Amino acid sequence: MKLGFLKSFSNKKKLKYGSVTIGFCAIVIAIVIVFNSVISVLAESLEWYVDMTAERAYTVSDALAQLAIETAKDAQIDIIFCCSSYEAQNIDEDPTGGMLTYVHSTAQQLSRRMSNVSVLYKDPLNDHVFFKDNGWLGQATRTNVIVARRQADGSYATGERIHAVSQFFSQNENNEIYAYDAEYVFATDLISLCRDGEPYVYVCYGHEESTSTLEFFQLFVDSGFNLVPIFLSDNVFLCENDCDTQFSPATDAEKDRKSYQCPKCKKTYDIEHVLNNLVARPNIPEDARAVIINNPKKDYLDSEISLLRKYLDGQGTVMCFSNPNVLESGARLDNLYLFLEEWGGISVGDEKITDSSTADLNMPNSLRGSVISNNATNTYFPKFTGGSDLRPMFNGATHIDIDNRYIPTATGGYNTGDGERGTLPLIVTSDYAMAGGVRGAYNLMTVTYSETFKTNENDQSNTTNDAYTSYLITCTCPDFIDDRLLGSNSYPNDEIIYSLIRATTAAQVPAYIDPKPIADYSLDMTSASANTSLILLATIPSLAVLGVMSVVLIRRKRR
Repeated sequence: MKLGFLKSFSNKKKLKYGSVTIGFCAIVIAIVIVFNSVISVLAESLEWYVDMTAERAYTVSDALAQLAIETAKDAQIDIIFCCSSYEAQNIDEDPTGGMLTYVHSTAQQLSRRMSNVSVLYKDPLNDHVFFKDNGWLGQATRTNVIVARRQADGSYATGERIHAVSQFFSQNENNEIYAYDAEYVFATDLISLCRDGEPYVYVCYGHEESTSTLEFFQLFVDSGFNLVPIFLSDNVFLCENDCDTQFSPATDAEKDRKSYQCPKCKKTYDIEHVLNNLVARPNIPEDARAVIINNPKKDYLDSEISLLRKYLDGQGTVMCFSNPNVLESGARLDNLYLFLEEWGGISVGDEKITDSSTADLNMPNSLRGSVISNNATNTYFPKFTGGSDLRPMFNGATHIDIDNRYIPTATGGYNTGDGERGTLPLIVTSDYAMAGGVRGAYNLMTVTYSETFKTNENDQSNTTNDAYTSYLITCTCPDFIDDRLLGSNSYPNDEIIYSLIRATTAAQVPAYIDPKPIADYSLDMTSASANTSLILLATIPSLAVLGVMSVVLIRRKRR
């Protein structure tokens, strides 16, 4: 009787349809849970996401992808994380607290867009042999990222780039990260590792220049340049194949060398022929993207000044870091400062600047400068750093005065006859700085731009002109690029140098790939659109499930 009651009860329509509903719901919930788990695993491993940040901070830009395609071509590039894949992909396991995970995301995206870019994971402890075979043992730690070009035999070419994870981020004076710079770092790596022949930056010597600037020079190397010393008054041999190569036996030849091969055209010369046909240097080599004057203690000769003037009258960049107080005799670098005055409208003062409101207590003559951001700078030097909150450190600086004729106005700068020239302040002191007993804001770094228009010799009609832009960067604080003030998280001086490199050598480094601000993680959508998206995401799946359930129940009732 009891069994009959149960059978009768189980045959009731309400129970029958209710059981179907419960079973259907259980199946739907199970499918949703499994689907969500699968998608979560795939999203984490393949980094699926929708980047809704205003700056697209989590997305590789088309500029970097296009540069990679044009530069890397068939070269195999490996981005090597010196830790396990689990640590690089999971922020909770990241030894850097999330910075490495951020860089890993960019590297993965780049590898997915480029078939010849791979992401590898090598731990210095577990893969000891790998690091030893490639000469990286002792150079890389678990927080480093290595970018290297792999050869056909699996080995790596020289010139690999070993980065600390902090190099992928820009920091202000309070050690706070304000921008993400991984795209620029990866771009310069690709340029440096893959192009045929690096662009050159020439460093002047022969005037007792400073030697404590290794960090400064490394910034150029990290930007893809090859640094070469140059003595402007040296005698040189000119390649007879008209390839514009200058050969300086004093620096480029070994004493026991019997012959010399031109690095450009590969023509071979007997070394005696080279030594017997030396001439005065006719110009700064045409492949020079910048010339650096690094705190000279001896003045420049008239012939050397002529080479600098000729170089800037064409197209190029000169970065001059000098200070009139470096000479113990009290003499000034008369020729050099006269050149700055005539070419850039710049007058260098002798009085040291002090500013107790911004000084570092460990450096009595130190002060912090402020980056200028105004309409004139944005108009005539638009690619300079936009980080107006940066406060770079100076020590023992003197002031720079600008001739009013050279200060650009709304109608332009100084008319040179065949172009335009103007000088702009880039970094200034606070209003509380003191120099020679006078309080006020003083210029610490300036840029002189020169736009020269010359007739295109290849144009037979002789009606078109080519525009050449040169830059003269002047700073009266050699300590600005000293190792003490560079390579330190405390001072953003290196960010200023990187910005100058970007702004003045755009043809050589990816100046158009700018840092991505990450201080603001706000979504690029309004509250109304966010609420609408939330309602749609909550309603559409529910309506879909309800519709399917209704169809099933109706079909069941009709049977």
